[in-house]
Amino acid sequence: ELNEGLSIVIANETYAKLRQKWLGILEPDNTTAYLYIAGITSVVVLLISLLIALFWQTSLRRRITRSTEELEIYKNDLEKLVSTRTHELEDEKLKLNQAQEIAHIGSYRWNTVDDVTTWSDELFRIAGYTAQEFKPTYEKYLECIHPDDREYFQQITNAVLKNKSPYNGNYRIVRPNGDLRYVLEKGDVLLDSKDHLLSLVGVIQDITERKIFENENIRMQHELQQAQKMESLGQLTGGIAHDFNNLLGIINGYTGLLENKLPNHKDNKLVDYVHNISEAGDRAATLIAQMLSFSRGDNSEVLAIKLPELLKGEIKMLRSTLPSTIEIKDFIDLNLPNVLMNPAQFHQIVMNLSINARDAIDGMGMLTIRLEWARDLDTQSTVSHKPIKGDWIELSVTDNGSGIDDKIRDNLFNPFFTTKEVGKGTGMGLSVIYRIMEQHNGHIILESEPGSGSTFRMLFPPIHDSGADQLESNQKSVEIPMGDGSEILVVDDEIMLSSQISEVVNLNGYKSTAIDDSLGALELFKKDPDRFSLLITDQTMPKMTGVDLIKKIREIRPELPVIMCSGYSDKINANEAGVLDISYFDKPANIDKLLLKIAELLGIDLKT
Repeated sequence: ELNEGLSIVIANETYAKLRQKWLGILEPDNTTAYLYIAGITSVVVLLISLLIALFWQTSLRRRITRSTEELEIYKNDLEKLVSTRTHELEDEKLKLNQAQEIAHIGSYRWNTVDDVTTWSDELFRIAGYTAQEFKPTYEKYLECIHPDDREYFQQITNAVLKNKSPYNGNYRIVRPNGDLRYVLEKGDVLLDSKDHLLSLVGVIQDITERKIFENENIRMQHELQQAQKMESLGQLTGGIAHDFNNLLGIINGYTGLLENKLPNHKDNKLVDYVHNISEAGDRAATLIAQMLSFSRGDNSEVLAIKLPELLKGEIKMLRSTLPSTIEIKDFIDLNLPNVLMNPAQFHQIVMNLSINARDAIDGMGMLTIRLEWARDLDTQSTVSHKPIKGDWIELSVTDNGSGIDDKIRDNLFNPFFTTKEVGKGTGMGLSVIYRIMEQHNGHIILESEPGSGSTFRMLFPPIHDSGADQLESNQKSVEIPMGDGSEILVVDDEIMLSSQISEVVNLNGYKSTAIDDSLGALELFKKDPDRFSLLITDQTMPKMTGVDLIKKIREIRPELPVIMCSGYSDKINANEAGVLDISYFDKPANIDKLLLKIAELLGIDLKT
């Protein structure tokens, strides 16, 4: 541009100088000279103009060439930048997709003006579709939502479109294969300058695993609370049972002695009175046995038994026990595998459930008992909330009574809980059943609706052992032999109980010494170790327990036979006593069985 300006200035100055020169030498009247000078001047001006135009064109070409080169360089740089940015965006998109897949979070944008919806890849995965087979729209997504949650989802959408505010919600979607997913949605709105709604943007997270974990955590908390509650009640029950068993031992023992002393005449009222006391004592002993079954478990022998055979006998007994106004229907699969079960406990289960059903139908109605396979279960226990999966042997007892209210379900298996009138139920039946089922790794499922009856389902784990032990159908009765005069040491901190046992063994041909102090008993034994032929002791005593007393005495006489009678102890049970070569009896001990065990340990012949 500077060069072009200088050229124009030079040309103008040259033209002015020539014009001035020629004008100065021309005479005013010389026309020819003027024309000649004008022509030369025109030629010079033309030549200068041509030079200027040529220079301008050359300069312009250079500028164009330079601009073209710069533009090409800029274009190449721009292409590189676009390529770099494109790769970066693709990488970011890939990372975003990976992050969404890991977090199970999909994103969306719904252009409400044009009604166009876009989804991220993860949102398609959450819904169970591919981008090729599913075109996302509000209406199509609504079809993905669980039918029970659609109204809730529509309410959220309507509120957002009306209020134009951020939103969130929890609901379920159903995939094409039927898989149920729990999702959490959070979103916001995009508005123009006039607050008109343009789009909804948000994310949807699949929280199914979290929901499953939360549900499992809740179930485990219920299970833990139930276990803690049962443990506390068990400890309380055990403490009560210990003292109560001592009292029952005294009552039942002296009642038995009194019955033997009274003449057995039908018109003797005293005999009736004592007999009634004895029956009440037996009922109390049964209740305490149930309490102990609940509190510590029953250590009775467990056999591999065939439940169909056992159940047929129980139903036969029920038909003669329950009122004739109750119709009993039974369905028994005779080809079931064996189950590990104590026969007496199975009897408890059947009887308690049947009596509950009888009371539920108020002595008139239908009782249905089934024993069959329960296949492919996937549920949880009503009581312990433990998961139940797979195949089980199911004993179910169904009544057509009034059903069970939801308000009492949680307390139904608690000890001493009963809906019956005072004097018509102890509230121990179902709690004992629960404890028995827990001991045998079984489960309980309660199905009941008010007004539609109830079904108690007992689930037992099957075993497949063809060589399993079977029940002995015939048990021989044994006559109690008289004693041989051997002296027996009886130790119990409840002096009335030790005196009662001492009286019983004295009446059956033995001699006895009763003492209520374990340390005193040890000192007495040390003075004359050969005086006593057998020791009968309690377990829970002050100063020294029964087990410690036995150990001290056996340090002196290792071969001395020992019988332990315990009301309740968390330190020893029948199995542990057997390992220590101790014969074990629960209080109140059955006197006949106790006398038979004494004769057996002393080597006195038993007659059948």
